[in-house]
Amino acid sequence: MKTNRFFFVTAITLSAILSCSKEIAPETDAPEASEATEEPLSGSNIQTLVAAPAEGAVDVDSKTAFVGGTFMWKEGNNIVVRSNNANGFTTFTYSGEDTAGEAEFAIRDADSEDKIVTGNNSFAYYPAKTSGSGATAFPREDEGSLKLVLKDGYTWFDGNVEAPMLAKVTDDGTALQFKHLGGVLKVTYKYLPPKAAKLVISAPASEAGQYYKICDVQKSLVNWETAAGGFTGETPYLQAYAVTGKKEITQNIAAATAAQRASDDGVTVYIPLPVGPGDAHTYPEIDIRLTFADGTTVPGSERVAKNVKIERATIKKMRPITLTKYTVETLISSIARTPHDIIRRTDDEFIVTGEQYHVYFLDVNNKTATQSATNSASKYPASPYGVCYSGDNLYIANKVATTGNAIYKYDLSTKIYSIVTGCTGYNNPMQIKEHNGSIYLLCRGDGSAAGKIYVFPNGLPGEVPSEVYADFSGIASSGYAWPLSFAFDTDGSMVVAVSASSGSPSECFKLYKVTSKGAAPVAMFGSGTKSGNYDAIADGVSANASFAPDIQDMEFDSAGNLYIADQYCLRKLVRGTTGFEDGTIVTLTASGVLPRVDGLAFDSSYSHIYVSDKSNKRIYKVTIE
Repeated sequence: MKTNRFFFVTAITLSAILSCSKEIAPETDAPEASEATEEPLSGSNIQTLVAAPAEGAVDVDSKTAFVGGTFMWKEGNNIVVRSNNANGFTTFTYSGEDTAGEAEFAIRDADSEDKIVTGNNSFAYYPAKTSGSGATAFPREDEGSLKLVLKDGYTWFDGNVEAPMLAKVTDDGTALQFKHLGGVLKVTYKYLPPKAAKLVISAPASEAGQYYKICDVQKSLVNWETAAGGFTGETPYLQAYAVTGKKEITQNIAAATAAQRASDDGVTVYIPLPVGPGDAHTYPEIDIRLTFADGTTVPGSERVAKNVKIERATIKKMRPITLTKYTVETLISSIARTPHDIIRRTDDEFIVTGEQYHVYFLDVNNKTATQSATNSASKYPASPYGVCYSGDNLYIANKVATTGNAIYKYDLSTKIYSIVTGCTGYNNPMQIKEHNGSIYLLCRGDGSAAGKIYVFPNGLPGEVPSEVYADFSGIASSGYAWPLSFAFDTDGSMVVAVSASSGSPSECFKLYKVTSKGAAPVAMFGSGTKSGNYDAIADGVSANASFAPDIQDMEFDSAGNLYIADQYCLRKLVRGTTGFEDGTIVTLTASGVLPRVDGLAFDSSYSHIYVSDKSNKRIYKVTIE
């Protein structure tokens, strides 16, 4: 195994206490050392200080910078050293490599007053930042600092840990003895939602009502050797200890690619933790969760790890956390007319409406779409949108027709279309659904009127006049409120997606609830922010969540969660403790996977969703695993 040997260049002169250090002849080592400097080194001024391990009582293999007697740092790594009378912290940077199994500091400049001496204030730490002046008494975040840094991965030598270390100068002044501060907790999430943004780890309150501080920046190292749990103790200075106030580590994962999120490998984050508290080095409990950008927890992402033992330079691997996986398959790659609504007739056959006189029967097993029979253009729906199935008939909301906006009936036995008498003249009928024997018709409205939802209490076979179920007049402060789609909750109330005829009134672009016929629509979920593209859509709680302006369909699953065809993607509204008002919206498909979602329908097992794509004239099958 190839190992690394280091030379570090600084402005510190060794005092007499380092008289036993080896002198390096210029003709032997100067050329190698000079590669890391801007000027040649003068021979007698170059002296060395060796780095050595000092792991203490914990019997574990050191895996950061020292493995089996060999240092494992690499070129560019930084170590910061401070002594009693040094002018702040001095950074050493590795600039060479060897197989000697030891690291060596090159020290020069005989005119400097700085000295490395023994004592409580003489120490070094790794890794270290090099930005800033480096002349302050103690490191700050923007200068040299020791920090447990979340990294993308730890892959050196079969998973060894690149974790922080502290060191002290030996009594004879010849070496820095390094000691690891902690280990790493490996957390893997599989099938992250596209909008999941952060991973948060925290330790809950102990029985005494205090929290374990699980990670912090080292602010002061003055008394690091003599402090409880210091260099010579069982646990390092940066151990977890009881403090008031909950402490969390947050790792930004928003940059994870769609391929990473959807892959079986998932996204892995390494959480560096100080050696666990107490003689057993064990954290009683560590909590893990994912959040959206607004801090809302991703439903189903919480996990609890009990009795996590963190020792120096070890990796503790949690079992991979698998979230719900959604796979998308193209069922029909090209359908003749732009598809809108889709409903289930049987698990083998679905109905799809398409523009310009087209209604299709979709065979999901053979992946074919067959157009319904026609009898005459005057009795065929010119612009079919919503469709529902009742008895042996299809009822179709026709947005535009020569006889006016209307409801059409298609008799599945005779294969003949007809206009339902007494039901013409509706203002842009968009969606129609059957619920508990009644049929409901959503009319969007237009630029001069708000939308309404009508109910046919006895269904449409008797061709009875309708009644107004919900009126959306007066909701919007500008323009008109346009209901676009609806679904019935498990309690019988209606959930309605509301848009606007113009502008971006904050009262619109939300989900509303209508509890009964004639009841005023009440805002239920959403911030009222109009999201003009996929990137602008926000997941999270109601106060922060946003929707696209064109939600065309919604359906409930068997658990009572609401699935939404939100124009750019498929989304899920998960119930909270009191219902949807404190629920969470989750985006399920990544950008571009479903370019234009218009209709959705479950099979009877609720394990597959069939989706119509208006932009590409396609039908997709989404499988929930």
